[in-house]
Amino acid sequence: MIKKVLHISTSDKGGAATACLRLHIGMLKSGIDSKMLILDKHSTSNPQVHQFWEFKNYKKIGKAFNFFKRHIIPYLNERKLSGKPDEYEIFTLPNSLFDLTTHPLYKEADIVHLHFVADFLNWSTFFRKNDKPVVWTLHDMNPFTGGCHYSAGCKKFIDDCSNCPQLTNTKNMNLSNKILEQKKFLLHKINNLKIISPSSWLKHLAEESQVFKNKEIIQIPHGIDKNIFKPHNRKFARELFAIPDNKFILLFAPDDFNRKNKGMDFIPQIINRLSHRNDILLCLVGKNTESFNFDSDNIIKLGYINNEQMMSLAYSSADLTLVLSREEAFSLTTLESLASGTPVIAFKSTGPDDLIIHKQSGWLSENYSTEDFSNGILWFIENPEILRKASEFSDRHTAENFSIEKQVESYLRIYNL
Repeated sequence: MIKKVLHISTSDKGGAATACLRLHIGMLKSGIDSKMLILDKHSTSNPQVHQFWEFKNYKKIGKAFNFFKRHIIPYLNERKLSGKPDEYEIFTLPNSLFDLTTHPLYKEADIVHLHFVADFLNWSTFFRKNDKPVVWTLHDMNPFTGGCHYSAGCKKFIDDCSNCPQLTNTKNMNLSNKILEQKKFLLHKINNLKIISPSSWLKHLAEESQVFKNKEIIQIPHGIDKNIFKPHNRKFARELFAIPDNKFILLFAPDDFNRKNKGMDFIPQIINRLSHRNDILLCLVGKNTESFNFDSDNIIKLGYINNEQMMSLAYSSADLTLVLSREEAFSLTTLESLASGTPVIAFKSTGPDDLIIHKQSGWLSENYSTEDFSNGILWFIENPEILRKASEFSDRHTAENFSIEKQVESYLRIYNL
């Protein structure tokens, strides 16, 4: 009998949602009975993607009540977190007003596959009532911490999360430890759970954690559709974006320039280190590029690109892509760039470490050293034949090791299909 797989994600928009969608669509193409259940729907073009209250029983309660259910708990949680320092990533609690086990798609599913589920999954309700096999793909650290999605180097989740540095200046500095204890308690006796990490960095952290330390964690990298992300003619791509053809182009494409973890504060230091070169142009792509106000004649802002084909062309227009994140669970930006034939310079020891082969498909810099990072850029500028070979290798390496088809096969083994 063909088993039915239900992917659960808070949204269909964002990095984690993109990874979930690609896997879901890849499974549909492979003939798997796959559906996706989400809370926040931004697109109507994706097949078999259903918003929680699309179904008849939920429509009856009305839009106003649905809006209340969606926003009241996050609002109350935000009040508890009032005063949280701005430099950190989001911090979420494991509660919501949604009981996933009552939903028709849950009831018909044979396998429940959790992804990024903050503000959607009610841990207490779900793990007490669930009787189905669960696969959980980690997209950040939140499932095994006291609430943070990236810990900024903090390792309190290994022992306890009291006196959380991310809750400094709030009235609930020990809320994180209560959350950690709740997660430990709810998962302690759960045996029908398989945990997947897309990177060795995230896998190691999960294995160290109090929540998952006795659970098996399997590493499966995200996949990429090589029919979309592939090398394009560079001259054409530059003309499309009005990028000068006589410059060495660096692309920096975080999803949002307001997210400090993405490392835009390193850019001024790197630009200054490269200031002796007048042939370098930095192209910025992402939301809120206007908030990046570093004054330089060598920077252009392309804005937000919400189309995968256009994004692949943007990567192809560049000579190198810069990934400056301090912590990355995987880095779809790195994978997309490599698949488009553009080598990547990144800090090592987090997600990109699994994707980049040093000096073959990019440069893995010593963590947070803008000097070493800049040296990597200069090494490729000064060795154009090595850069050309790195571009060819990146394209070939991603096709062989990070295809959607290969990712789907790995998950089917996890599902035992």
